[in-house]
Amino acid sequence: MAKKRVLITGAKGMLGSKLCSVLSGTCDCIGVDIDDFDITDEQSVVRGVTAARPDIVLHCAAYTAVDKAEDDAERCSLINEKGTTHIAQAAREAGAVMLYYSTDYVFDGKKDSPYVEADTPNPVSVYGRSKHAGEEAVKRICERYFIVRIAWLFGENGKNIIQTILRLGKEKPSISFVNDQFGSPTYTADVALQTMQLLERTEWGVYHCTAEGICTWYDVAGRTLAAAGIQTPVSPIATSAYPTRALRPAYSYLENANLKRLGINVMPAWESGIDRYVHGLSNGMGNG
Repeated sequence: MAKKRVLITGAKGMLGSKLCSVLSGTCDCIGVDIDDFDITDEQSVVRGVTAARPDIVLHCAAYTAVDKAEDDAERCSLINEKGTTHIAQAAREAGAVMLYYSTDYVFDGKKDSPYVEADTPNPVSVYGRSKHAGEEAVKRICERYFIVRIAWLFGENGKNIIQTILRLGKEKPSISFVNDQFGSPTYTADVALQTMQLLERTEWGVYHCTAEGICTWYDVAGRTLAAAGIQTPVSPIATSAYPTRALRPAYSYLENANLKRLGINVMPAWESGIDRYVHGLSNGMGNG
């Protein structure tokens, strides 16, 4: 049986690069980034996707500077909404399945129980609104699509909070992290493996794909330092003590309800992802 041709946008990024490496064993992967075609240019996208002749398009390319987006809304929307629209249209014309990676930021964080796929989005930031607009574009344009919401992502080949914690733990006598934002830190390697499972299915729609279990950034810092054998003490602080330009959802734990309904949820506990990533860094695997 011929391998499926999978086009991966944002292939130089943290998630895109991991998808390329994990899926390359079972799929014919074509990784593209800004140097190959600009997703904000419709004709460039049409040419690029047509040339790739994909069976599946995994759309990772995105504007992800959450705070900067508050003052750069036009550019953020151009990439996350208009760019996604172009990719979705090209995927449909190519007869390809579309998979769009979205975010927990589509929710306002006011719920006090896990968000499931059927919950109504209500983004509170420019970034969140742009990613939700991308979701709506995919739904409107594509018949065969997956929208995969991920959260608190970390992994090799990109800046992430885990590396920041490790750096601060080595440089500072003590560190402080927010203890009133709740979610689930998710390793790119696990998202890639879960994506492989999902691509075998034809139950189109919205899926949550995050590590199992809920924690705060304070918990993440403690686990990360412990995994690295760093003794630096960590203190909990309130979000109000660390103001940011963009509002963050205070509670954004995503329940993988639809993956579980299909019996294909393979996402491990959040602690496992951090441990494996940190140990990989210590063994020279990370190039963040």
